[in-house]
Amino acid sequence: MSYINAEREFLTNSIIGAIYPCKIDTTHPLCFGIDRYYTLRSESGYKLLEEGFNPIKIDAEKEHLNGFVGHNAKELQKKSIVATVQEKGSGTIIVFADNPLFRGFWANGKMLVANAIFQVR
Repeated sequence: MSYINAEREFLTNSIIGAIYPCKIDTTHPLCFGIDRYYTLRSESGYKLLEEGFNPIKIDAEKEHLNGFVGHNAKELQKKSIVATVQEKGSGTIIVFADNPLFRGFWANGKMLVANAIFQVR
């Protein structure tokens, strides 16, 4: 690849502050009190868990609402996790693909973290 095309190639695989609507499982304790959720994505997509729960994921049927998503990165977002819950031994592992408290961007991110600390299990 030539130097002049390197930045363009990098951008086709990048996500820079894209806002995505999420699909949530309102029956899961992690989502208690949350009726809708948006995520501020700045990384590539992560696959859904095969074992465990995927209570919050990118809505594959919807496009990002704002921000920049490179052409190749768009496909990785479909069916990508936002939050997962998996039991391990006598504990529970909760993974957030994006920081729900980033700059206090979404008010319901606080509810999500509180649910992670107090509700799950």
